[in-house]
Parts: sequence; structure tokens; C-alpha cells
Amino acid sequence: MPDVSYTTTAAANGTATVTVKTRSREKWSVGQITVEATGAPDSATCAVRKNGALVCPLVAAADAGGGDPPIDLTPADVITVSWAGLTVNTACRVLVVYSKEGTR
Repeated sequence: MPDVSYTTTAAANGTATVTVKTRSREKWSVGQITVEATGAPDSATCAVRKNGALVCPLVAAADAGGGDPPIDLTPADVITVSWAGLTVNTACRVLVVYSKEGTR
């Protein structure tokens, strides 16, 4: 299964967001999303959303969400991974494991 990674850093207000979209006209079936925010305080939060709807909350410092059913992602869709309660400049990483439509 292919994967793609994203990085960002926490802003002065303690938030960080990564936006995940398919490439071009591809359709993805997302099987797992892994997050990491090194040194995140225990009170920090992380949420995965598809088109604004909550898919799952995750532990902000390090966690993975996956399993059935996968998240179908078309070019019209967007997944966001958002953290809150971080220290400014905290490094945040997201790894998305997916299959392309027709290759699962």
C-alpha cells in the first residue's frame, strides 16, 4: 500500500493542522492515519475529520487510527488532522496509508 507523509509546526496559539487530499483525479481508500507531535503535553488534543465531520479523536503525542471501514477519499473530499493545546513550534507529523481505487 502506498503512503504519504505531511509535516507542520504548531502556531503561537498552540494549534496545528494538516490537510490531506488525493492527487489529481485519484480516489483513495485510507486504511490508516498515524499522528505524532513530539513532546505534546498530556492535555493536547488531536482530531481526524473528513469534510468537517469527526472520524476519530487520537492521542496528540502519538497514535494511529485505522481498520474497517476505510475512509474513501475522492478529489472533492478533504481529511484534516488538527491538534490543539500544543507548545509553539511543536513538530507535528502525519502518515497516511491508502490504496488507490481499483488496487485494493
